[in-house]
Amino acid sequence: MHKNFALALGVAAVGAAIAVARVRRGPETPELIMGTFPNGMGYARLGTGPKSLLWIPDPGHTGHRGTYLKLMTRMLRPFVGDGYTVFLVGQKPNLPNGCTVADMAEDYAGLIVDEFGGKVDVVVGDSSGGLTRIRE
Repeated sequence: MHKNFALALGVAAVGAAIAVARVRRGPETPELIMGTFPNGMGYARLGTGPKSLLWIPDPGHTGHRGTYLKLMTRMLRPFVGDGYTVFLVGQKPNLPNGCTVADMAEDYAGLIVDEFGGKVDVVVGDSSGGLTRIRE
């Protein structure tokens, strides 16, 4: 009986140590889902919470690949932990020369109406510093 009790106590201690390590490390890295909305705008989705966060990256990062995506996944992990589904949504493909920020805002507004029922909880626009370089 004492051996079983000691074994059970040891298993409980290991379980507690794992739980403490997870709390210290923070939320797990959320699963990343890549896709394209019907209007052609590509996205990377993190989480499945009831609240929505639409992140609009700068034009140089509309492909959602590589280092940028790894960084964003780590950075947005706390939002996923707080119950958000985070969408990093790139621009429409093949934007014409002379396309303005107002034109792109129309694209995102249409996306919110068509795909999110007209409402998202938070919209974040990243830098648009590469915009003129891309449109010239």
